[in-house]
Parts: sequence; C-alpha cells; structure tokens
Amino acid sequence: MPTPSADDLHTGAQRAIDAKDWTAATALTTEGLGLAPAHMGLLKLRLTAYLRGGRWRRAFQAFDALLQQHPHAGTLHDFAATLDAPFLVHGERMRFYLGCLAVGATGLVAACLAQGGIAAATAAVVIMTGAALVTEACYRIRLYAKSGIRGERFAYPENLSPPPFFVVYDRATQTYHPVRGYDLIPNNRFVRIGILNGRVVEAHAGVSDGNGNSGFTDADSDDAQLNIVVLGDSYTSLPGNGCPGNDQDGIEWPYFFKQSLAAAGLTNVRVLNYARSGHGVRQMADTAVSVLDRHKPDLFVFAFNTLDLTRHRYWHKTIPVGGVLRCFRAQAPDAPLDQWAEESIIDARVDLNWARERVARGDTDPLLDDICRRQLALRRRSSARAIDLLSPRRLYAWDWLFFGTPFIDVDGARSPRIGWWKMKDSTYDNDNQFVSAIRKIRDSGAGIVLAHLPRKEDLMANDMLFQAKNESELLASLHKLTGEQIFAIGSLYKLDPALVDRKYSRYPHDAHPSVWAQKLLGQGLAQYFTGPLAARLKRRTPQ
Repeated sequence: MPTPSADDLHTGAQRAIDAKDWTAATALTTEGLGLAPAHMGLLKLRLTAYLRGGRWRRAFQAFDALLQQHPHAGTLHDFAATLDAPFLVHGERMRFYLGCLAVGATGLVAACLAQGGIAAATAAVVIMTGAALVTEACYRIRLYAKSGIRGERFAYPENLSPPPFFVVYDRATQTYHPVRGYDLIPNNRFVRIGILNGRVVEAHAGVSDGNGNSGFTDADSDDAQLNIVVLGDSYTSLPGNGCPGNDQDGIEWPYFFKQSLAAAGLTNVRVLNYARSGHGVRQMADTAVSVLDRHKPDLFVFAFNTLDLTRHRYWHKTIPVGGVLRCFRAQAPDAPLDQWAEESIIDARVDLNWARERVARGDTDPLLDDICRRQLALRRRSSARAIDLLSPRRLYAWDWLFFGTPFIDVDGARSPRIGWWKMKDSTYDNDNQFVSAIRKIRDSGAGIVLAHLPRKEDLMANDMLFQAKNESELLASLHKLTGEQIFAIGSLYKLDPALVDRKYSRYPHDAHPSVWAQKLLGQGLAQYFTGPLAARLKRRTPQ
C-alpha cells in the first residue's frame, strides 16, 4: 500500500474534523506535518481540531506554530481569531492573572492564618511573590538566550521574513472618529497598492466623498424622497472592490443595488454608503446612530457576513511618529501608542502609473525594495508578538504556564473579535451600547434590514456557513434584539460551485467580491425590496 502524501493526510484530517473525530484529526495532521512542516492546510486543520476539542493549551501552541511558518498570513486574520478560543488581548490577560493571584493568595493567607498566624501568612505571601518574580526573570533569561534578542523591541523569532501581503497608500487616507472608528479624509483622492511577497499585485485609484465614505455613495442632497444608509465592512467599502479593470475603481455592490432599485420603479432613492473596512455588526449600529440627525434615513441596511458577527469595535489613527506619517489600529480609542498596530504603509513616492507598471511586469525596483524593507522594520517594532524583556507589562512565564506559549497575541492589525471569558455567552444583550443604538434607530422611525452577504464558501455550499459556534448564537441574538428576519442573499442563488470558485474572488490572493460577485450582491438585495416592502417604499417615492 503506497505511503500517503501530506495532501492525502490533509484530506483525511478534513474528513475527521467533519465527523468531529478530534483525536483522529490531530493524529493525521501530526503525521502530515512530519512530511511537510510548512503545509498551511494541515497547520490550520490541527489548530481547528485542538480548538473544537477544547484543548486550549495545544491550540495556542498550534497557532504559534502556524504563525512561525506563515507569519501574518492574511487568511489567519479571519480564521483563527473568529473561533471560540481564548485569544486574549493584553488588558484581559493581566486581569486574568491578577484574579488568579488574588484567589491563590487569599487561600494561602487563610490557611496560614489558621495554622501559624499573621507572621506565617506574611511570609507565605512574600515567598509566593518572590517565587513568581524569580520564575519570570529566569524564563526571560531563557528567552534571551534562546532567541538571541538584542535591544528593546524585536519580534520573535528574530528572522522574520516580509509578510505575504500588505497595503501601501500614497498619502494619508484616514482620520480618527470617536464612534465610527475612522472616516476617510473627505473629498480625497489616493492610490491603494497591494504588495504580495515583495511584488505589487494590485493598484487602484481611490476617492472619498464629503462624508468621508469610500466606494459608490450618492451625493449628500435633500432632493431624494427616500434615504437608505448602507452599513457594512470591506465587502461594501474597500477601494477597488471587484475592479480588475481601470474603469471601475470604487464601484461596490451599492451601485448595482441602486441600479436594480431604479429598474424596479423605485426612483429618486438616495443610497449613502457608510460602510467601513473591518466594521462588525456592533460598530455598524454605532455608525447608524452617528448619522441619524444628519441624514434622517428612512432605512438602514446592515450588510454583514458571518465574520462580522464576532468583530468588536476598533479605531484608527494617522499620526506622525519620528517625522514619519503612520497609520495605526487599536481596540480602544485611548490605548497607549505601543498597543496600536501598524494598519498600512504611507509612502508619498508611489503613484498609480508606477504601481501598474510593476503589476504588468511582475518585477521589483529600488523603490519597491525600499518599501518592503521599511515595512519589515516597522513590523519588527509593532508585531503582535513583539517582546520587550525589560518591560513589566507582559508576563511571559505566566503565558507559557497557562497557554503553552509565551506569544499568545493574535495579529494586532486584525479587527478585534469576541474571545474567551468576557464574551463566552455569545449574545449582544450584554453590550449596552449596542442595545441602546438599536433602540435609538427604532425610536427615530427608521427601518432595519439585516442582509447577510455570502462569502465564496457560502455560495459554493448554497448555505450560510459558520466557522464557530458562537456565530450562529450571535446571529440569533441579532434577530431577537432587532425583531427583524435575516435576509440571506445567497439563498436566492443556486450556482455551480465551480463557477463560483472561479469568478467570486476579485484576485487569487484576495477573497473580496469581484465585479461579478458585486452584481450578485447588489441585485440580490434589491429583490428584498419587492412585495410588501416595495409597495411601502413606492408610496414614498414619486413615479
């Protein structure tokens, strides 16, 4: 019998996971990784098996191994972080550690008081604290010796390669907003360039309107009889979505949505696109409240995919650091700068013609090489797993003891997601800000449409797929709080999976919708506006 290949073992592990046989899945992935240690599919399946099997310590080790082999791979942002695993941010970990210390110290002091009085209790606390500090110091010495770290902040391991994909802009594009996280700089024109493995693979001209929105959005006027505000993530707002040609930059599905409304007789409708790349359902509701007074919308469309259900709020800042303009992202608006992650690169030397020439030639030049070196240098300083062995802010020995790896942070550039203990209940009910936002929308008289945007996998399976159990629970919570049914656009289509696989993604390296898929989304949503809803809307729009 022939020896199975790594791909054969990957297929077997996938079947084991589908059958919820976590033991078999881990055994098969371990065998496969012995043949191909960098096999991303096997690494991801091993992580899935540990997570779904509840083996959190092993899961962290698997995730760390995945990052070692494929640092900052774009597919990791929406894969591991959305699963129901204890990926903790710095503040959550520190509170967890302090809680463990408090419980342990309380028990120890109580026991010592019962046996030997105050002196014994004091000595026990001193000994315990000293032992913790000595353990941390010794472990840091071990890290220093093992990793060869020199200096204050370097990523681990030290020999990082350039990330597979990152974005460069020719100028600043974003401005901080306390509620929406960020707006684009109003009435701005910019160039967005994607670099993959040291080569330029995409180049788009971007434009923002007077409200700081990207993509297609109607002019801000008072002539429309019906105002629809679209809320969403990068599927709805990313500059260059679905635009492999140079003549359709900035055309997203809201454009095709409005076209279809007009064809159905709903004329004089204004569609305002307030989507923001990275927004989750929570921040979509915040954004809705922020535009209530200004636009007085008749209808809000929450356009989300299942990944948006678990996203927390986040904020962007574009500020000069050391004389260089840099764009950061963080999970809290008041976070210290060293907790903000590099969101993109700003380099005034790039332009659209240069970028398109690099795409056409598939080559490099001194400018591109310099940009990649700069990104790597910034990454060494802002990596989610960057460490400072002289800083008391992180406890590496405790991370190792609890989670099996001293480097448990997920990529800080991603959108923060619902994680472990504080969000384990998988409901929006405990988010007072979200509940209040929905109530304000209702009190304004505006309607709400919950539109699920299918990803490629959803369309291929002709179903709404969930990557984690809390996604389905959060969807049910969203339905309960809003009182609205979920309109799954993908349910309208029964397409050949091979066709979807070939045409859905805008690029091979990017799963965002192509023009073909954007049309499906826009035209599909417009079908929701038939029947009773269309009749209600037509009464408000002149024919």
